[in-house]
Amino acid sequence: KSTAIEAQIDAGVYDLIVIKAGQSKADPTLYYRGIREWTAGMWAAVARRYAPACSSEGMEIWLPQSGSGAILLKLQGIGCLAIAK
Repeated sequence: KSTAIEAQIDAGVYDLIVIKAGQSKADPTLYYRGIREWTAGMWAAVARRYAPACSSEGMEIWLPQSGSGAILLKLQGIGCLAIAK
């Protein structure tokens, strides 16, 4: 259920979140095979806890808003390009 995922995002359970480049600015009602990709609550939770950090191969990597410097350095070390804030 999406509410469980929202709660986990809000709790900062994930070290990073990977989405298609530009997806956060796209139509929030996109569906894949009849299933809504992201609910409004999921996007809200991502925006509260995470920020876009870098991009690679058409994907954006979002990291927790605090305490993720070591992960970002590793991502940049493998070619992930910083996203301007």
